[in-house]
Amino acid sequence: MIFAAVFGILYMIIMPFPASPDENRHFIKIYSVTEGYIFPTNDTVLPAGLDIPDQYDLKYDKLKVLRETDADYDNMHRYDLSRTAFYFPLVYAPQTAGFIAAKLFTKNIFAITLTGRIFGYIFNILMICLALRIIPYGESIVFLSVLNPIYMQQAVSLSGDSMVNALSVFITAYILALRSGKVKKIWGLFIVFPLIGICKMFYLPMVLLIFLVGENVTGSRKRTMIIRTAVIVESICLSFLWIYV
Repeated sequence: MIFAAVFGILYMIIMPFPASPDENRHFIKIYSVTEGYIFPTNDTVLPAGLDIPDQYDLKYDKLKVLRETDADYDNMHRYDLSRTAFYFPLVYAPQTAGFIAAKLFTKNIFAITLTGRIFGYIFNILMICLALRIIPYGESIVFLSVLNPIYMQQAVSLSGDSMVNALSVFITAYILALRSGKVKKIWGLFIVFPLIGICKMFYLPMVLLIFLVGENVTGSRKRTMIIRTAVIVESICLSFLWIYV
């Protein structure tokens, strides 16, 4: 928790919004969800001022305009969300909660994005702490992995990868905990694997970790096959259903 807090603050300072790849587009996507656009649409009408250009030059003087920019509800614009259309809205749940909380008090873009980032990172920390708590071995590997720059960059951003990466680490720990007997309940497999798949389909191959669940966990060979098949079919069907939508 200490390392998470220290490094989280450092990365949010070093990489201000929208330094993370496509973060400006994720920002508009999250904002659209708070305005009721749950499903992708070609006619997304939102307040003016949300179209923030890419920011790769991390000089803070260039962020002055952003700090002074408010969402302008007197002028509504149509925004193109095609690049984030395949992201399932639930992948932004933590950041969306932060946006909603911030919008109760301000229209300032900087304040809204910072609150969303903080909420997303808190969720990330909680999932990693839970993973470290239940994993039977390899805690140091997980600890070092989540402190690497690429993971941290996404963890403190508005990207949907923040939640997907945290869920991926958690489900890996959950599988190992099932194998060791540290965790007994298997229902989590039917929630996390499909959630990872629909939130970002590129992560769907992680469902193959289900083959690490054997008879020592399920109690019988037949039950093992049923559980494996059910989790894989559920994950694939829900992923393709969302892509179809």
